[in-house]
Amino acid sequence: MIKLRSVIVSEGVYYCLNGDTLDSIAKNFSTSKHVLIRDNSLDCEVEAGDCIYVKRYKKVYTVGASETVEDVAKILGITKEKLIELNGEVIYPYMQVVSD
Repeated sequence: MIKLRSVIVSEGVYYCLNGDTLDSIAKNFSTSKHVLIRDNSLDCEVEAGDCIYVKRYKKVYTVGASETVEDVAKILGITKEKLIELNGEVIYPYMQVVSD
């Protein structure tokens, strides 16, 4: 018997399997839990059978304890405005942020 690890229904749509969490999906698809929640308007964990939108990003970065938005943007090689556009207005220490 072959155990499926993930199922892509169509470009950008992921079919959640038993045991999937937002953290595990984010890790598998080079994105962040925060972005998955925002892009899918989620207010709870996913369940087997849910379909969610997933976009892959080039970089996922964990914000350091004393880093500012400007610091993170510089590290990722993008503008502060682009960082906020991709990750939302609130960026906090230890949050995983994405860059394309």
